[in-house]
Amino acid sequence: MTRQNRELSIDDNITYVTNVARQVLEGSPGAAIVWAGFSQGVAMAFRAAAFVDPIPAGVIACGGDIPPELREDQLRRIPAVLIGRGLQDEWYTFRANPRASVRVLMSLDESSYGVGDLAMGDHPIAWYHEFEGGRAWYTALGHPIALYSDTRFTQHLLGGIRWAAGAAD
Repeated sequence: MTRQNRELSIDDNITYVTNVARQVLEGSPGAAIVWAGFSQGVAMAFRAAAFVDPIPAGVIACGGDIPPELREDQLRRIPAVLIGRGLQDEWYTFRANPRASVRVLMSLDESSYGVGDLAMGDHPIAWYHEFEGGRAWYTALGHPIALYSDTRFTQHLLGGIRWAAGAAD
């Protein structure tokens, strides 16, 4: 599938989901929408939550991944996400938060582990930015060797390499 065909397919799916949401809400005024997906459907659930109005009450994601093209700011509009699987890694605390000068891809929920006195509050763990005429991409993930057989991590890594190489926007 070409990139253009993929984007057209995603646009078609967003249009379809928008129409379904509109019909559901017309039949049940005041109802809350929760997008759910399993496996390949998880990506569409996240896209719907990021782009379809009204803003959903949440997302339930089991056995799938957040689409790599969605940015953290787009995902912020989703008030609650229940994810059926997660990653384990070791986390770093940074002296300075890079958010002001980079585009953050992922942040860490510090309540999910015992950070103690090193809490940053806002804790980015993956980001990219242009720097002195080049491109810089960073991820704090990747310490356990098992992550390299996890497609979520390898897609994250591949996306960063492609962006840094100028092969993706």
